Amino acid sequence: MRIVRAAPAPGSVPYSTIFGVITLLGAAAAWLRMRLTSEWLPSLCVFRSLTGIPCPACGSTRALSALAAAHPLEAVADNPLVAILAAGVVALGLVTVACRLAGWHLFSLRLERREEIGARAVVALLIGANWLYLIASR
Repeated sequence: MRIVRAAPAPGSVPYSTIFGVITLLGAAAAWLRMRLTSEWLPSLCVFRSLTGIPCPACGSTRALSALAAAHPLEAVADNPLVAILAAGVVALGLVTVACRLAGWHLFSLRLERREEIGARAVVALLIGANWLYLIASR
């Protein structure tokens, strides 16, 4: 595994900057939506409607709404994985935009094939653990 400074190639699309701006706009929209209304939203989870068991993403809307309303503990209780990932994505969006505005090159993580397979296994385990938490907490 290597962490390298990734200088953009001439003429390349600045995906990281686009990602950062979209993330920040999405976070601002979620915050604005929570400020304008606090109405309850019905569940649209087809998996839960059919089986009675929460899906791995159940509670995501509530978790994101709680984060937008600055209630991080409530967000983690609703769906820990989504809450932590959302907070990380917003932080990454802020860092990305700040780096681009300052003219700094961003860092890139280069994984070998074996490390990539290990990372995918860790992600699968995290999703499974989160799902078990959601099932046990409902």
